[in-house]
Amino acid sequence: MEENNLSREFYSNLVEVSTSLFDVTLQFKLRNFSKADEDTKNAIDVCNVRMSPQHAKALMVILLKHISNYEKDLKCELPLSPDLQNMIDEIQKEENNVENNE
Repeated sequence: MEENNLSREFYSNLVEVSTSLFDVTLQFKLRNFSKADEDTKNAIDVCNVRMSPQHAKALMVILLKHISNYEKDLKCELPLSPDLQNMIDEIQKEENNVENNE
């Protein structure tokens, strides 16, 4: 019996997120940052990934832990804009509070 492997590899440097009551959609895109145009409408669609909000939340935690470990292992901090860094700091603070209350 032949197995169908649907696995594909994509590269994206831009993601747009949309949510509804029942799902979260990650729209991965590819944008040429060398153009002067900062508008994302010129980005090329790469793929869309839909999942439940619960799955998206689990993915958020997993990604945060993996990136934190990456930074610790390489003894570096990946640069982010101050707004994004503040958001991550708040998420980590909330996660620590949940772990401490268990």
